[in-house]
Amino acid sequence: MEQIAEAACRWLRDLAIRYTFAESFRRFRVRICGPKGYKTVDGGTFLCRNHGFHLEADEAEQEAREAVAKLQIPAPTFEQAANEGGAKAMKVLGDLYAQWGKIVIGSVGQLQGVNNAMNAQLHSQLHNSRGQVDTLVAAILEHRYKQAVADDKRDQEERAGDTRATLARDAINQLGEAARAFLLSRGLTPDTAELLGVLGNSPELAAALNDPDVRGLMQKPENLKALAQMLRQAGAQVRAASQAGQAAAQPPPDPGAQPDPTQPAAG
Repeated sequence: MEQIAEAACRWLRDLAIRYTFAESFRRFRVRICGPKGYKTVDGGTFLCRNHGFHLEADEAEQEAREAVAKLQIPAPTFEQAANEGGAKAMKVLGDLYAQWGKIVIGSVGQLQGVNNAMNAQLHSQLHNSRGQVDTLVAAILEHRYKQAVADDKRDQEERAGDTRATLARDAINQLGEAARAFLLSRGLTPDTAELLGVLGNSPELAAALNDPDVRGLMQKPENLKALAQMLRQAGAQVRAASQAGQAAAQPPPDPGAQPDPTQPAAG
């Protein structure tokens, strides 16, 4: 705002000098209006004096005095008057052209200064943006590299885990086949081997069978028969409970539905 005010003052000063060139002084009025000239904000008047006008008048008076002192009255001629008037007009025109040239050169210089400042600012912004782009590209490349390394490491771990699981499964299968072959070589049937596998999967049942008292009871055939009968009864109860649950899960028959002739009638 200070630069704008200073430029406005220079413009007013140049304008007043141009309009006071052919006079000794001139009074000017300045009004400051708001946007679109809707309202006058402030105003004032000032006086511009042309000091060179007095010097020219003094020189003319001195020349007149010298002419009077010489007592020589020049013969007035129309050509001399025309030459003097044309010279003065040409001088004024030349001065106005000089002022106009100064104004144009000053305006062009100001525009060039603004353009240079804008170019310098754009160059600085472009340089900073290039640095930011380089940093961003480096960060993206580093992130992709780390991600690729992590994916490769995870794939290696997954492949290693799959390999270990496959080896363990194959080892278990081989152990099972070896155990089955061993039991068959001892004269055990596959059903007996499966039963032994089921018994071995229950630590509580294995501990109960290894109890000396339980083994003593199993030495008697009647106890084995009673145990077999008890297991059969338990299995029958489980089977009956399962059938009852399935029957309860079925939807009840619709009373209004027609009986199926292919099904036997209820007794």
